Amino acid sequence: MFGKKGQVSIEVLIILALLIVGGVIFGVYYVNHLNSTIASQDDGSVKETTETFVDSMNSFSVEIGSPVDGQTYSKNTNIRFTAGFVNQKVPDIDCNWSYGTTYFLNTCSGTHPFTNAGSYNITIIAKSGNEIATDSVTITIIE
Repeated sequence: MFGKKGQVSIEVLIILALLIVGGVIFGVYYVNHLNSTIASQDDGSVKETTETFVDSMNSFSVEIGSPVDGQTYSKNTNIRFTAGFVNQKVPDIDCNWSYGTTYFLNTCSGTHPFTNAGSYNITIIAKSGNEIATDSVTITIIE
């Protein structure tokens, strides 16, 4: 039926098809396993990475541009707060910045001084249409 060259070509095509199908199956399994492993972790950095990944996969995400995570400032210094966005649904985005239960800015960028020394976990909550995204950084305020 087929010559030797034709038989080799069909065998090569079948092997390539099996490799592609196997790669797709492995990829789906790996991503699901990775998501379940990350979801079971309690470390803040893993959660933040997962939230950013999930937000970007769901189309809308926010990322704090400043202040930079781990930055130290003197108290009463006007600190600049900025955020960047990916795939917002509407041109208008509502933002709220907070530490703990205290909200201190209700714009997507601005400045704010901290009058007390300490460590602050800063969170931005951004809303674009019906979608909400968050990001967090920790800063230190010194005397």
